[in-house]
Amino acid sequence: MKTQQKIIKTKAGVIIFLILFLRGISLMDAQDKDINYTPSKIFSEDELPQKILDALRGDLQASDEIAYYYGLIVRDLNEFIKWQTIAAENGVGEGIYMLVSMSSSNNVDTKTRGLFWLYTMAKNGYRLDSAERELNRLGYTLETAQPPEDSFFPDNYAQLSEAELDLCKTGALQGNRKAALLLGKYYEEITVDNELSEYWYRIGSQNGSPECQYKLGWMLRGKDNQKDQIRGRFWIDLAAQNGYNEEM
Repeated sequence: MKTQQKIIKTKAGVIIFLILFLRGISLMDAQDKDINYTPSKIFSEDELPQKILDALRGDLQASDEIAYYYGLIVRDLNEFIKWQTIAAENGVGEGIYMLVSMSSSNNVDTKTRGLFWLYTMAKNGYRLDSAERELNRLGYTLETAQPPEDSFFPDNYAQLSEAELDLCKTGALQGNRKAALLLGKYYEEITVDNELSEYWYRIGSQNGSPECQYKLGWMLRGKDNQKDQIRGRFWIDLAAQNGYNEEM
């Protein structure tokens, strides 16, 4: 379904982020010792374009700063969510901290993806006390929240039934790399839906799949937009760092 492309921007997700934004409420304990809050900054017309390019190239601090700039200074919720997501892709920091709020959504897909970000946050030891408390509140431990095994998913992406598609979508949102890669290939080569294939390759890239990162990178490099091209280079370089090459 087309709505699956917009999981982070569902009504439930937007409401949660809006509450966090307007009230300054966090699901985590703001007194944790390892908090590294990025204060909002007012960028000049000359500073902002360069900061955006730095963020698209993978600079974690730059992406955090831009997210808070759009959230607290410009007050553009869509840009705030967009840059929090890019920050989360750039590394474990404030971006992940905010995306964890999705785990309390009433929307099943949004909640599932929020749990993935919460698991990632806890696995990397970022605000660990808060992450573990939130996992426990949701009825999970670090072990039970981890992505499902590859063996749960089919091997032939060319012959996915509706039931297998649903299984892969849930698995990909939970953080499984194989499931996201299957979906990316299915929508790229079988249904020829570039928007959906890009979406699932991005989910797989966030999950840590080097092949998804490589494929997403080249999809973005092929676009006319300079910012997409820069972000594409980020993913291609990350895929290489993770050991992927085209002959694999």
